[in-house]
Amino acid sequence: MINRSCDIVDQSDKAKPLFLTTSLYAPHPPLFPPEKYYQDTLKKDLPSIARGNWVNWEKLSPKGDQAGQRVLLEGEALHQAQAGYYGLIDHIDEQIAPLIRDFKTRSEKAGRPWVIVFTSDHGEMLGDHGYFRKCEPFEGSANVPFLITGSKQMDFAQGIRSEQSVCLEDLMPTLLAMAGSKIPAHLDGANLLPTLRGENQRIRDWLHFEHARCYSEEQAFQALTNGEWKYIWRPSSGREHLFNLEQDPLEERDLSKVEAHTDMLLEWRAKLINRLKNRPEGFVQNGKLIAGRPYEPLNAGTLRK
Repeated sequence: MINRSCDIVDQSDKAKPLFLTTSLYAPHPPLFPPEKYYQDTLKKDLPSIARGNWVNWEKLSPKGDQAGQRVLLEGEALHQAQAGYYGLIDHIDEQIAPLIRDFKTRSEKAGRPWVIVFTSDHGEMLGDHGYFRKCEPFEGSANVPFLITGSKQMDFAQGIRSEQSVCLEDLMPTLLAMAGSKIPAHLDGANLLPTLRGENQRIRDWLHFEHARCYSEEQAFQALTNGEWKYIWRPSSGREHLFNLEQDPLEERDLSKVEAHTDMLLEWRAKLINRLKNRPEGFVQNGKLIAGRPYEPLNAGTLRK
């Protein structure tokens, strides 16, 4: 894919603008990077997994569950899995460098401004809280890179790192704004161009994200975050989580049952009720969240019962 993208950059008409999307499968299971990258990463000290106080660790097994999602890996087995994942990332870093170089060179020779966006559709739990794979509301799966850089003509502020909640929905309106095109009013995403140019922009008060059941019935979730707090509700069971991400970025301390945080829990629950009250699944009835409503998966072929 990288070589093909480099060929497109090289062969495209330099007199015309170029919009190029390069989608890479890795890093993604199976976690098998080229041997060099695996062996190099295997020698490194790798991060400890997040261990939530809300996880029933005694129920987890190295053999995993039927869906292959809840797996307890420890010691060398965990280290090998991590080395596979981080080795894939190192391999990608090395691959994309020439693509970025060629794209910038093409644009600069043509006298055109350029923009590069690096992002992903999901992360990888990689053992955090006894989870592997994706489709979870926790940081390992849901918190993905979202990097935007551009040439001097784009007038981006240097070194900006926003702590506000953004998402992939924001990409389309942001790119349209950069191109000077009209942004359709019905889009859910936000135009991030003011933030990129250093303006004091309030992007949103909080972000709603969700996933239907995929690998298991229990996996479906509804979640809200403002970057400081995160609230999670499982439609299948009604289970709630509340995390203070500023104080607990690894989500190891669930505050949903801590009396001192009851008001905060009720505040976030009310936000979700208001968000879901008109949904056809019937998640809300008489002003309350109702668990057990049908929530059809996007891909029924992956569901394990």
